[in-house]
Amino acid sequence: MQPSCFAQNQDWQPSKQLYHWAIGNESYEEANFYFSEVICHSRESCSPEMFETVSNMRNTLLVRWSFRMLNDMARNTAFRAAITSAISQHNACHVMDLGAGTGLLSIFAAQAGAEKVYAVEQDRVMFNVCEQATSQIDTIEIFHCSSVDFDVDVHRVDLVVTETLDSVGIGEGIVRYCADIVTRSSNHNITFVPSRISLEGFLIESELLDRSHFSGNFKSIIGTADQPYCCEFLNEIGECIQMSKPVTLLDAKLGNALEKSAVVMNIAITNSGWCSGMCSFFNAQLFEGNVITSAPDLIDTNHTRMDCWEQGFHPLPKRYLEVGDVVKIQVVVSDISVAVTWADVEDDCHRTTIEPRQILLFNSSFADSTDEVRDVISSVLDPRGLVLSDPFSHKCVKSLSFRGYVINSQKLEQWSRVNQPALKLGETEQSEIITCEVNKFQTFIHENVPWKTLKHSKLSAFLTFLTITGSSHEVFRSVVEFSSLNDLDPTALLFWIEIEFETGVKFSTLDEPLWRPAAIIFPSVAGPRENYRVTSLFRGASFAAFVEPG
Repeated sequence: MQPSCFAQNQDWQPSKQLYHWAIGNESYEEANFYFSEVICHSRESCSPEMFETVSNMRNTLLVRWSFRMLNDMARNTAFRAAITSAISQHNACHVMDLGAGTGLLSIFAAQAGAEKVYAVEQDRVMFNVCEQATSQIDTIEIFHCSSVDFDVDVHRVDLVVTETLDSVGIGEGIVRYCADIVTRSSNHNITFVPSRISLEGFLIESELLDRSHFSGNFKSIIGTADQPYCCEFLNEIGECIQMSKPVTLLDAKLGNALEKSAVVMNIAITNSGWCSGMCSFFNAQLFEGNVITSAPDLIDTNHTRMDCWEQGFHPLPKRYLEVGDVVKIQVVVSDISVAVTWADVEDDCHRTTIEPRQILLFNSSFADSTDEVRDVISSVLDPRGLVLSDPFSHKCVKSLSFRGYVINSQKLEQWSRVNQPALKLGETEQSEIITCEVNKFQTFIHENVPWKTLKHSKLSAFLTFLTITGSSHEVFRSVVEFSSLNDLDPTALLFWIEIEFETGVKFSTLDEPLWRPAAIIFPSVAGPRENYRVTSLFRGASFAAFVEPG
């Protein structure tokens, strides 16, 4: 795409075809830039496909948990303190930032006095962000490669800092990569931050997890030998019962290899119920007693609690357990995975690669509807709150409606764009650059919003933002005005979807307890107002909206 493209085509409406072309030709940044410019300058005439295209582009480029991590002030504070302490114990310290991402940990190291920092990042988009963010710091050198391919001055590395973590701690290969560095280096006194990773697990009962991870007869479980666990934010699940105290599933010292092993553990039951599986969380010992944890709120801990990381969920064949029972589980650990199974009962469940979406559809109320209704809902709607395909390609569909609230939610903002003060860099140039570079990819559409546990304030009553009848090949537009219920800024439009059939049957995602709404994230609005105007657009399968003062 040439720079003149935007000037010549300001009224052009980008399509999914061009989006896929840009991805295929790795023109990510150019496409994202020009699509964003078109929207900013052509808001009155733009189609929802523009919003969907830019959102898809940004979500492809930057994984969403990047926003959660960068906005987790407790996490940033803990890492900065640990890196500063570790560097103070070395003379002329050479630091390697393994999986540097935005370069935040590299900047912490440079500011703490490291003589040299090697920032190693293999993802091209994150490498570009890191390069921009650290461009004014001479002591930081950026490498676009995997750590296993990094061989520049590897023998001079004194300190390795990394957050190559996932919901069970080791799933991104942190143990494997750190052991590789030790193997290839002649320096046998490398310090690692974090220095140890431990994983704890407890048994849990949760109806929502049951219906999200099991088929209706509980004989089929999501989770295969290659991917034996799922990721869940337990704080966002809602009601659940902790059935046992946490036990340690693994304890790994970084720099050492971790051989595959299997162990059988006894678990004492502290609360009766139908066990859904095991929930796991990691503890990362950063430096000298500085420990961060991904433990959910229902677990008491003295460690620094982070809210940016999900927990691991290991589905198990359901069984009823009573207080005082002692059950056996088998834990199989490798350097990139943790698998949990019952060791005292026969496992007759089939582990499947079926998508979680199919499980949710199977366990929804419309499963007993007519074939026609089931076919429409399963092909048109996503339980995460989105429209997947043109509903009016089905002749039995009469109308499609989008309904919900305009809300203020600090959490949604933290999940969608970077808040500069959270970086703990102060008013520095690097802080501004990271915020600017990452927010180029801020989220427009956030699906699967846990609205029942989400802290938010409603600015509007429950509104119908848009109702479409007939062909959806044209752009449908609707304007709804409302008076604000409070003096907060509008953060997002939280919406559910309703389909009405020609027979009079209606299906609303609001009525499905397993389904969640989606949210359209608004850009910042200058100051709270008494009245607002929401403009909504729909075409094909794409819904978009923006808010303005009324």
